[in-house]
Amino acid sequence: MTVLDDAKRLKDLDPQGMAGLICGFPEMMKKALSIPVETKKATSAGIKNIVFCGMGGSAISADIACRLLSGHVDVPSAVVRGYNLPKFAGKGSLVFVLSYSGNTEETLSCYREALSRGADIIAVTSGGELEKLSAEAGHALVKIPSGLPPRASMPFILVPILRSLEAVFALTDVIGQIEESILVLEGQRALMAPERPLAENPAKAAARDMFGKFPFILGSDWGSDAAAYRWKCQISENSKVNSCFNVFPELDHNEIVNLASGRSRGVFVVLLRDEEEGQKIQKRIDVTRDVIRNNVGGLLEVYSSGRSILCRILSLCYFGDFVSLYLALLEGEDPMPVKAIDTLKGELAK
Repeated sequence: MTVLDDAKRLKDLDPQGMAGLICGFPEMMKKALSIPVETKKATSAGIKNIVFCGMGGSAISADIACRLLSGHVDVPSAVVRGYNLPKFAGKGSLVFVLSYSGNTEETLSCYREALSRGADIIAVTSGGELEKLSAEAGHALVKIPSGLPPRASMPFILVPILRSLEAVFALTDVIGQIEESILVLEGQRALMAPERPLAENPAKAAARDMFGKFPFILGSDWGSDAAAYRWKCQISENSKVNSCFNVFPELDHNEIVNLASGRSRGVFVVLLRDEEEGQKIQKRIDVTRDVIRNNVGGLLEVYSSGRSILCRILSLCYFGDFVSLYLALLEGEDPMPVKAIDTLKGELAK
């Protein structure tokens, strides 16, 4: 496992600099705070529901936003990962259209539906067709920096969403949560960056223990469900490794059976934990852990850091970002390219 501390090996395998992008996450959040946010005519008084439309990392940002909203406003929200808006979306809806490239076909389909139904729209993009259409329609548009792989652009999607919600609903703690998150992620980076040796680096240790096994990432419905999905997506794209995720308490009605069956010796379970996850969930996770521990190939508990819910969710996401980088290194994979996605898009465009 000395490869994890081999700076030359990392540079050779990662010539386009995914490691630098992961390390730069806190700085991206700082930069995102300075991006102008325009909500046009949207006001909380006229909003009956909120719909977030996006795919991949954009939708994960929306999941996090929904979790924060659930504790602050009484307006229902939903995330759409697909081509069509739900029937209820229209006048009285605030629709966030999220596409880093601006050319995501599913998201553009939802955009056109939102426009035709008279919804209030806030588009977040770095350019492409979405920017063009938004400029023509004259609704709210948040322009974010271009030139990144979409999965690395999460701060530039998430922060404008939160700032827009802050403006529309007069939320009072958004900036504080973002600033706390930046500080905590900077501390995590000091512990998990490539120059930190394996013996002192929890993300490298997690990748070492996970290597050669099938990662199962388990979150819960307080907010680590979004983080668990982020882990799974980062492992898919950066590490090129099969993995899956599930969520407490639902997984205790199905997944616990196969994890405890003795047929999961090749599985490595990651439990995403939080000190404030609630007594019922805490007991459920503890009991599940004890039931499956001796029947899987490895188990790791990762606890969140920070005070605010945003910070705690992002701290779990950030840990997974580093794990996916080091797992790619162990697999001998360049973490940057996603050739299958590029091929798929090329075929669909024909």
